[in-house]
Amino acid sequence: MTTPKACFSVLAALFMFLMFDVAVMGQTQVSPAQDIVFKMAERYAALSSYQDSGVVETVTEGPLARRGTDIYFKTNFTKPNKLRFEWIDYVSLASFERNAIWSDGKKAS
Repeated sequence: MTTPKACFSVLAALFMFLMFDVAVMGQTQVSPAQDIVFKMAERYAALSSYQDSGVVETVTEGPLARRGTDIYFKTNFTKPNKLRFEWIDYVSLASFERNAIWSDGKKAS
């Protein structure tokens, strides 16, 4: 036989469990990818300058798959508003184009 006190305890525990579940589901869930991007944005915002370099590689898929031309780039940024972005675009194996854009905070070129 179950006593009214035991039934009340079970119902109270069930009620608290359900309320906890609703409270958790009501919170905004952030995906791991969003969390990484948010933390990255915080870190970049705290920097006074930043520089990097890299390469963009294009590869096509399918029966005639081929690797495209690489584009090499460099980024330089200094707060509050100085930016330089350079890239080399290989038009063919024998020729390439050097490109750059920059800003001193007042004008861009």
